[in-house]
Amino acid sequence: MTITDDDYRRLMSLIAHELRSPGAVVAGYLRLLAKNTAPGLTEPERKMIDEANKSCGRLLHIAQELSELAELTSADAMSGSQPVPIFELCEEVVRAAADSGGSVSFALADGDKKTPVSGHAGKLRQALGLLVSVMGRERGATSLTVTGGVSDSKALVMFGEPASAVDLTAAAGGAHPFDRWRGGTGLSLPIAHRIIEAHRGTIAGLAAGTRGACVVTLPRAV
Repeated sequence: MTITDDDYRRLMSLIAHELRSPGAVVAGYLRLLAKNTAPGLTEPERKMIDEANKSCGRLLHIAQELSELAELTSADAMSGSQPVPIFELCEEVVRAAADSGGSVSFALADGDKKTPVSGHAGKLRQALGLLVSVMGRERGATSLTVTGGVSDSKALVMFGEPASAVDLTAAAGGAHPFDRWRGGTGLSLPIAHRIIEAHRGTIAGLAAGTRGACVVTLPRAV
């Protein structure tokens, strides 16, 4: 059985709705309890209410991510497609992450910062930002370097250690499977993967089972 984009969109929207409706009710009651805590509650009980409130907020965030995922069909992602200077966009995303306290930097191994890919700047910015966030979080105290470069008709972006043009090409050619369904990252990786895929690109791991590193390949605009 083949699942169409329309089936996928409806399924994700339905799941998001079924999560959001009861989640919003529970979140409302928890906020009420946290704001007007009864005198008889102990400190551990208050902490449990706070933790339940945080977890409920996380569930509502997942519902929102599901809604975003539902809207990410290829046609939507490429709507209003235009040349996007991918490496300038990478630098912009990395700068924003660094300004927020992240240990992340950008380097250009090969090519021009204005090297264009065809697509939607806002969607690509979202995908790159999600990858920077997840890869940086998975690396822990180790700094994250985002490296850009070109190879034939492709633009390559590596997330991980500092890399040369040779490293970029080798990583893209290795095409190790990228586990976008791993736990602990919410729906950030599936959303980023779907955006890149809608732009006729790919995400690959740098090695089997590797976390905190990947390489994105996008076709350059003609």
